[in-house]
Amino acid sequence: MRNGCIFLRKSHCLGMMAAVFIGLAPWAWAQEYGPNIFPQGSFENVLPTYVPWAGVDDNGNIHGLEGRQLSVGEDGQIGFYTFGPSIAVGDLNGDGKPDLVLADSRGFFWLFLNSGTAHNPIFSQGEVIPIWLGEERVGDGTEAFDSFIPRIQLVDFDNTKKLDIVAGTYSGKLFRIPNIGSSTQPDFRPTYDQANLLINTRKGGVLWCNYLSPCLTNLFGAQDGLDLVLGDGSYSANSIYFLRNTNSSGSPAFDEDHLQKVIPGMGLEQLTPVVLDWNNDSKPDIISGDRTGFLNLYLNNSINADQPTFAPGTHIKIAGVENFGHSITVAVGDLTGNHLPNLLIGRDDGTILYALNTGTIGAPLFNTPATPLKGVLPPDYHYVASKDWDKDQAYGAPDELLGCVNPQTEPGFTFPEGVKSKYALKFFVWPIKNIIFPTRYYPQVEDRWREHNLTCHQFYTLKLNTKYRIHFWVRADGNVSNLRYRLNPSNFMQDGYLAPEVVNPVDAGTNWTEVSSEIEVANPDHPTVTTWNFTFSFCFTGQPTLYFDDLQIQEKL
Repeated sequence: MRNGCIFLRKSHCLGMMAAVFIGLAPWAWAQEYGPNIFPQGSFENVLPTYVPWAGVDDNGNIHGLEGRQLSVGEDGQIGFYTFGPSIAVGDLNGDGKPDLVLADSRGFFWLFLNSGTAHNPIFSQGEVIPIWLGEERVGDGTEAFDSFIPRIQLVDFDNTKKLDIVAGTYSGKLFRIPNIGSSTQPDFRPTYDQANLLINTRKGGVLWCNYLSPCLTNLFGAQDGLDLVLGDGSYSANSIYFLRNTNSSGSPAFDEDHLQKVIPGMGLEQLTPVVLDWNNDSKPDIISGDRTGFLNLYLNNSINADQPTFAPGTHIKIAGVENFGHSITVAVGDLTGNHLPNLLIGRDDGTILYALNTGTIGAPLFNTPATPLKGVLPPDYHYVASKDWDKDQAYGAPDELLGCVNPQTEPGFTFPEGVKSKYALKFFVWPIKNIIFPTRYYPQVEDRWREHNLTCHQFYTLKLNTKYRIHFWVRADGNVSNLRYRLNPSNFMQDGYLAPEVVNPVDAGTNWTEVSSEIEVANPDHPTVTTWNFTFSFCFTGQPTLYFDDLQIQEKL
């Protein structure tokens, strides 16, 4: 007996928080229970698919992980919407060929090296760069700890041909991630000290916008070098701003006294500007993607270089098409050697379109359709995903997967003795051998806000003041700590009653272990509330290989 619970052979009796726990004595096995009210515990609703950690999908398209974040839809309603990845083009390894850096809308940064030529690029699978710029989560309401929608640029701050990454985030922060390698061998260290990476855009470091999208440029002719054009995604207050650099290119400084609103957002939001001389008149113009999926061209009509002004925006059409989805991004890059401003468009499905400029200098023309950028997906990069279960945390840790397995998909795998299943749930780290970035980012602290959380978001209903049996099988290697299951109540109060969480520890070994316990969510004081909706999670720290099978929630009859 331990903590007041009786442990049985092949069974682990569990502790509990904020609800009644009843340990199972041997006679309890004879008790009858109702049918499983949690069918998602069968793990049989599956989807065979590609492993996203290649950065390339089954269609051969370069494909970042897709994230969702708060935004305002066309109907004026606030919801969670998808966003396009951000792209930057530059020669990262000094071989004279354009490479790609992609920041997907989930928050991961990728490098795709060009193994082809300057005129015919070939991008193999990507490597995740050890960069994570999510906010520090301190509570349920913390935003931008995941899917912080980075917007990026590659910048040679010191004229050494060594490219740093500049990134703006949903929170309105601007970061410079230094390349501590060389012009031929990039090296980015894990971003554990974000404070030292910040570039303030206000004197006191005050945050004043969202979905900050940066473009550092020397085209405005300032003596101090790189100025900043900034896209703001804030609802109704969005605009494109110009900030003069008050220091040097190598150490830029920006403040509110050297800021101009140059292009009003007009309610478009999520503005992603790029500065270039579009019409070859020696004045910097701006193109930008927006929330509604259009590419907008703003021609510079200034008569005073110190006070830039722009004509109203017009849509850029590519082979007659002018809308490319939702919250798109745009970058300029030459992947075909024509020395013209070709366009790369990040779409909200995680892919990138390349639009070839068939015009001339000063007269861009796009009369052929934009096509997806291709990569190479290794043939063994496939697994079976669950349609019901997701890995919500740990944020920033790459290469982790939550899948479903059986003896056909994983040779040598066996189900628990006597259990007839089609699939078991498996958490694991996909075995990737990175060449450029062997060091991965991993959270330095794994508390409740950073630990791993495997969740089925489908609600099930429990009767209050009623006993239920929680049952499943578990198997793990030795890399797991603080394993437990959690019943998560829907987050609202009814008639003064707020249902508690139910949290119980789980012991797991290298062999299948059967876990069975009875729970009861008590409500002695609010008789009008008789039921409550819950979701189910497994929580833990570490990076184990972890299996679950035959999860059941049954009412005691």
